[in-house]
Amino acid sequence: MRLSNSHDDIAANIRTFESYLHGDDAEARQLALRLLERGSYFVVAELNGAMRFYPSSFVGFQGNSAARHVGQAGSGVRATTRALEKALHALPFASEKLNGLYQEYARSLGLENPKEKPPYAKARRFWLTPGNSLQLDLNEFASAANAHPDFPEGKAAARLHHRFDRRRKPTEAARHAYIHEHGHLFCQVCGFDFEKTYGRPGTDFIEFHHTVPPAELTESCRPKASEYAVVCANCHRMLERHRPWLTLPDVKQVLG
Repeated sequence: MRLSNSHDDIAANIRTFESYLHGDDAEARQLALRLLERGSYFVVAELNGAMRFYPSSFVGFQGNSAARHVGQAGSGVRATTRALEKALHALPFASEKLNGLYQEYARSLGLENPKEKPPYAKARRFWLTPGNSLQLDLNEFASAANAHPDFPEGKAAARLHHRFDRRRKPTEAARHAYIHEHGHLFCQVCGFDFEKTYGRPGTDFIEFHHTVPPAELTESCRPKASEYAVVCANCHRMLERHRPWLTLPDVKQVLG
């Protein structure tokens, strides 16, 4: 793949990356979150008053996409770093403050415990793009970092809810209980079956919706497997889109 060599190339990839983070393609979202979690180099853009972080391994290739990235996974890390240095006319640098903002941003997206250091480097390094130097249309992007549009209770409630959605022990218990009862995983709202639709890549894939409203959660809460609904990405978004939350029967009724 060709390397990004201009602000326009980088901005186009940022739009794509944002669409994965906040869109309905569950597989693309998981890829974006994985890149955020494991990345060592990030382009930092200030959008809607919040710092957002974009992995160099994604934005460093022209016209990148989930499918293209998977096809060339593991290659070109040094090449994308050099390409971004040229395109942004700057060297990446380590920063405790930016690293702290990165961790806050990662948690706001549902990554439960972002590490202080990346897995393959001594420290994260950043290219800071002041203001809107990439000339992005800010109306394209959700205000995901400082405030979550689906959580009027505030950023802390949004972060806590997403952490509960991703708690491993209770969600795994919910997964096993559902398989024990039904034989396989499918959305309990619309019946969507990832394995039936996508084949092997969809095997055992599903999302979990913690049914306790965010306003009732505290850090000391211990979620139970019985509190989780097994849902597809679309139904998950619809369940949490408005306040008060829709219930599973509500969404089933809408679907007819």
